[in-house]
Amino acid sequence: MRRYGLPVLPAVIGVILGPAAEQQLRRALQISDGSPAGLVDTPFSLTVYAVVVLLLGRPLLRKVITRRRNVTV
Repeated sequence: MRRYGLPVLPAVIGVILGPAAEQQLRRALQISDGSPAGLVDTPFSLTVYAVVVLLLGRPLLRKVITRRRNVTV
């Protein structure tokens, strides 16, 4: 991973927390009888998903804004 300039720490965290996250997802789906609507039925879960989308979309949004500024200048 270092050969390609990728950070190692996120991969290690993913390997450690991945199985626990998968188990909790399975439990949540069992509780809601397999319906994915059970994952988004509370205001807290919707807020967490919105924050995740904003954090993941921020680099893309920043890139679009800088391109527009460079084109108009």
